[in-house]
Amino acid sequence: LSLRNNRIGDEGAIALGNALQNNSTLQDLNLGNNSIGDDGAVAIGVSLIDNMTLQVLILEENKIGPSGTEHIANALKVNRSL
Repeated sequence: LSLRNNRIGDEGAIALGNALQNNSTLQDLNLGNNSIGDDGAVAIGVSLIDNMTLQVLILEENKIGPSGTEHIANALKVNRSL
């Protein structure tokens, strides 16, 4: 699923993070260039702890800073599908 260039921002990323926690089908998600910041990245990171279906996640060209990056990195330590 490509949602690239849709300006979803943190609000959209938080909603997607919530949805990804219950995801059992989506394997590929492109969120590139969506003005996602740390709040959105934290929500995505939290969802990746439980989501073992997603295999590809693209987050390039966003506004994710150190805090958001750290949350995603920590989630990737336990996530075995990405």
